[in-house]
Amino acid sequence: MFMFLGLFVSFITFITTYHTVQKKYLHVGLSEIAWLEVSLISFSAYGMPALAAYLCEFHPMYLDLGTLVKEGGVIGLGIGAAFLLPLYLQTRRPVEARRIFLKLLRLTLLAIPISGVALYSDLNQLLDRSEASKHTVEIFEPYQVRDGRGSAQKVDIKPDPKIYYLIPRSLEISYPLYQKIKHKQRVEIEIYPGFFNRPWIESMK
Repeated sequence: MFMFLGLFVSFITFITTYHTVQKKYLHVGLSEIAWLEVSLISFSAYGMPALAAYLCEFHPMYLDLGTLVKEGGVIGLGIGAAFLLPLYLQTRRPVEARRIFLKLLRLTLLAIPISGVALYSDLNQLLDRSEASKHTVEIFEPYQVRDGRGSAQKVDIKPDPKIYYLIPRSLEISYPLYQKIKHKQRVEIEIYPGFFNRPWIESMK
């Protein structure tokens, strides 16, 4: 969970960029809306620690990561739109202000969905007060595959009629976990249901 680190990065981003952004808008007579851009940039920075953790393979495991990414991305775009719309309405007329808006849009368009996914994941875990369910499952030998980041580690779960609806047949795991369980035949998995019904794995040992 990277919420507190993300909030710290957002806070530092806010206090270090506010005066610079305010001066930029002061030149076009719109200094009163500087806080909107600074807030948007700060939110965009929120997801950077989670992205770094994902690229370094130090991240929470989800049973359905694809759905989490889609839903979190939509949430991020919604939050971004809440800041971008009033900015657009205020900057659409002065030519220089419009250029500022377009530059901001290019800078934040990719980061906004990432921050949305990070926030959605953090809240899904932080607000989850349910007890974990423990399952002992048989696994096949973990293996490595190539992906967009270079390589990834996966483990295939042997089918079990009692829990097949909870655990997918294949899970992506971190490299340290891969090293830990690569010679095992059975592992114990602790699964939390998630506040938003997006189950995540607390541990695998």
